Amino acid sequence: MDEAHCVSQWGHDFRPDYLRIAEFADAAGRPQMLAFTATADAAARRDIAQRLFTGEALEFVAGFDRPNLHLAVAARRGSGQILDFVRARKGRSGIIYCASRKACEDTAARLRAEDIDALAYHAGLDGAVRAERQDRFVKGEAVVMCATVAFGMGVDKPDVRFVAHAGLPKSMEAYYQEIG
Repeated sequence: MDEAHCVSQWGHDFRPDYLRIAEFADAAGRPQMLAFTATADAAARRDIAQRLFTGEALEFVAGFDRPNLHLAVAARRGSGQILDFVRARKGRSGIIYCASRKACEDTAARLRAEDIDALAYHAGLDGAVRAERQDRFVKGEAVVMCATVAFGMGVDKPDVRFVAHAGLPKSMEAYYQEIG
């Protein structure tokens, strides 16, 4: 299972079936299972192991250095900052993480009003709508996705060129998960 963070942090809202994996494993006679995540901190790893495995889980942890990523922080200047940021990357695919569903909708609407192809994505959308928007993004039909942390997990798109945060993530671990 990839994106094991869903078991620990987001299953209650975005992917509730992840919280039932142990139940399904019990019904299937406890087959061998693996859980992968790129950025889990120690607390998340413990939670994942407790939720998925009956005995002691083997744990393999590598470093988190990602030399292919450029990280930068800019002081908040005002409401036009995200628009300026996206305009400077015209034609490039990217994700803008927002702290709430409303912020996703508002940010996407502001970008569309400025002729930028942007979609909102969050757990409050109907599953079919989420699937259609994710598909458009992956196929390159939508350049900018304004999303809560419900987006990004399992997205296989090689040309994502930026990830921005419209507000501060809740923790450094959350920030690292979102940018990865």
